[in-house]
Amino acid sequence: MRKIIISTSVVALCALTLAGCQKEIQTDNAKKISMTVNADFEDIVDANTKSVYYPESDVVKITKSETMGVIYGDGSGTTWEKSQLIGTPNGSGTWSFSHDEISGATSYNYAYVLPYHTTTAFNSSGSGYYVRLSPIQFPVQGSFDPTMDYLMGEPQFAVTSETAAENIGFKRIFAFLRLKLTDSQNILGGENIYGVTFSLDETPADRFTTLVGNAYLQNSTEEDNTRISQIQAETRGNAVSGLIKGGIAKDDEGVYDVWLVVNPREITESMGMTLTVTAGTKTITRTYSLSAATIERNMINILEIDLSKDENYTAENSINWNFTGISKQNELDNLKGSDQTTSGVWGYKSNAVTKPDAEDGFVNVFTIKTTTTDRYFTYSAIAGKTLKKVRMYGFPMGTHSSTATDYTVTLKTTDGATSIASASIDYYDICTNGGYCDFEIPSDYASTDLLFSVTKNDVMVSGITFFYE
Repeated sequence: MRKIIISTSVVALCALTLAGCQKEIQTDNAKKISMTVNADFEDIVDANTKSVYYPESDVVKITKSETMGVIYGDGSGTTWEKSQLIGTPNGSGTWSFSHDEISGATSYNYAYVLPYHTTTAFNSSGSGYYVRLSPIQFPVQGSFDPTMDYLMGEPQFAVTSETAAENIGFKRIFAFLRLKLTDSQNILGGENIYGVTFSLDETPADRFTTLVGNAYLQNSTEEDNTRISQIQAETRGNAVSGLIKGGIAKDDEGVYDVWLVVNPREITESMGMTLTVTAGTKTITRTYSLSAATIERNMINILEIDLSKDENYTAENSINWNFTGISKQNELDNLKGSDQTTSGVWGYKSNAVTKPDAEDGFVNVFTIKTTTTDRYFTYSAIAGKTLKKVRMYGFPMGTHSSTATDYTVTLKTTDGATSIASASIDYYDICTNGGYCDFEIPSDYASTDLLFSVTKNDVMVSGITFFYE
């Protein structure tokens, strides 16, 4: 049995205070509404990152560089304009934004989210909006993926030029799941860890029984009612993956410290859990039975696991390629795999590296373009290796279509004549599957070159793991 240890150290800044919010609502036929939000945080650090864990004080701190998402609406109504504003950090704990006037409006409603993402969206009526808690995340050595640490700001209603606002608080929405992994029998051989997938053996039924998904937010002037109101059913999933550029090494105590951001939920007694760990040259998969516990919001929830305490695991030979560090496609030429030796396996023409807007904070990602006669993305078989499976990881900005085949990726022979395997990387599909899709490779093609074909829409790929016999 493995127990989930709930840290007694509450994450700092659970109720961030915005003191003295200053507003300048222009009048006299002005076309823009301008605002400046003043923030007064404890333990602010001067860094170019977003929220991050600081081990010396065992807290999570805000760095002042987070871009703020702001939504607004007519103060006399209950719906929001379906365009998100960017609250620009000014470097001193203040954020500024402006928006067009709404015809006939005499006051405005405002709601705030940290950090801003272009993936924040609205329902058809504009009465609710959501943030994406993605099944594919990018933790770093000793900390989590900062783009997934969402905080809701206290909303303001019916704001006029005479309205003064004070003590606007922020509330962390999700939970930190900190995996402390050890390897007592050295089955990883001291290699870095490049990927982790944590999954629970339960089909999500509602917002209380899922780890990831599109979370609709409920705004209220009362802190207890400022919360997630629903998680979109099609995006619920109980598996979440972390891809780590450069890998995570053991710390001085022999621990691989891997962080994920998840939705708070209960763990029932004897619930099944599967952990998949991809190191430099191998992938280890283990199953566990958990003790009853709670993954709590705004807490550092710690799960300690010895990967090799016994022989109850499977091991596969594998190599992972992480595409999030490349800035242009020709960098694929010499991109090394997780084994730190294999390179030169990728071929391409007229594809692209997608660089998300700086305000989003997302990492770069390789985009497979729609296949035509002058566009392709290929893999050259590695001498002496027999391929059995390909695992392709999606991206938090991935898109969804109601047409099932719109985001299908097909593996073909390099002449395009023979289809070998296919899988969907539609965002809704990877939400339910830990952020990735798998291609099983028939033995007849286990040692051949492959072409990745996308016939309907471009797709974003953050990484690929190849499994070999």
